[in-house]
Amino acid sequence: MKEIKVLGLNLKISDTDYWIGKDKIMHLVACFLATVFFNYQVGLILGIGKEFIDLFGNGASYKDLVWDAFGVCLGMLYRIVFHV
Repeated sequence: MKEIKVLGLNLKISDTDYWIGKDKIMHLVACFLATVFFNYQVGLILGIGKEFIDLFGNGASYKDLVWDAFGVCLGMLYRIVFHV
C-alpha cells in the first residue's frame, strides 16, 4: 500500500490490485443496478464515492473505477435497449 500526501491528507493507494476478482464484480454489479434503477449519475456517484472513501481506508484503485464505469455503461445500454 502506497501512501501519498495531498493537501495535508495522507491518502492510501492500493498497489496489490488485480483486474479481475470478486471485488471488481461487486463494483460492476453495484453501478449497473444503480444505473438501471436510478440513473447514470447515481451509478457514477456510487463508484466515485466508494473510491473516495477507500482513499482514507483500504486504498483506492483506478481499476475499481474502470469496473464502475463499465457497470454504468452496461446499465445505460440496458436502459436504452429495454426502454427503462
